[in-house]
Amino acid sequence: MNYSLVYGNQSKIDSLKRALTEVSNDSIRYEINLNIALQLEATDFDSAMMYYNNCIDIADTNNWTAKKAQAFINIGYAYMYSKHSKDAGEFLLEGLKYYTLANDSLGIMRSYYNLGYFYGTFEDFPKAIENFREAEEYAIGLNHEKLLASIYNNLGLMYNYVGQYDMANNYHFKSLQLSEKNGVKAVGNTHLNIGLNYYKEGNLEKSIEHHFKALAIFKENGEKPYIALALKNIGDDYFGHNLDSALRYYNEAHLI
Repeated sequence: MNYSLVYGNQSKIDSLKRALTEVSNDSIRYEINLNIALQLEATDFDSAMMYYNNCIDIADTNNWTAKKAQAFINIGYAYMYSKHSKDAGEFLLEGLKYYTLANDSLGIMRSYYNLGYFYGTFEDFPKAIENFREAEEYAIGLNHEKLLASIYNNLGLMYNYVGQYDMANNYHFKSLQLSEKNGVKAVGNTHLNIGLNYYKEGNLEKSIEHHFKALAIFKENGEKPYIALALKNIGDDYFGHNLDSALRYYNEAHLI
């Protein structure tokens, strides 16, 4: 699943809790418990876990294996984001186990993606690569090009972190191709990453080329923080051989 941390809105939480007392349908009760847990993660972690465990109980009662998997995935992300805890991995693996039991290919694909992200967050890059590669296989089989673009981008980042810059750009160019095809907003970031790989290899001509492409896209979209980052990277590109140009771009970045 695509997961983002939700900060609790008390009026929404109160409304959801009232609704929970008024319904008996287990499918609706599961969704309400899930939403309450999401709202509570940032402010009351223990209560959030109680509502996630309610989801697991409801799923067990109804033999909803995929829904049980979803609850475990959410718990894993809660531990990762709210606690920055490696315990997250245990719950993400449980999610993968239950999606596998449910024969849910989409859930399995996303679980491997989640595990890749988890291992990358805690800097176990070989394990991250292993899980992103598993996610890649499922994404190809499902023709899920949008997630595949993200998988390729993350694989590029992981290979960058372990110093394999050719492999990094191999995946970043694959991500770029799919992102451009599907109108994904991350095209600018991908050019930025490609430029960084070339920079690490010492190919400053190519690095500058892609950093300027990134800059143009960020300017077109009005993304000021990324405009500043692209300008800073261009400054880095020039620093070793053209100090005047480097200082000009550093100054532009500072003024954003």
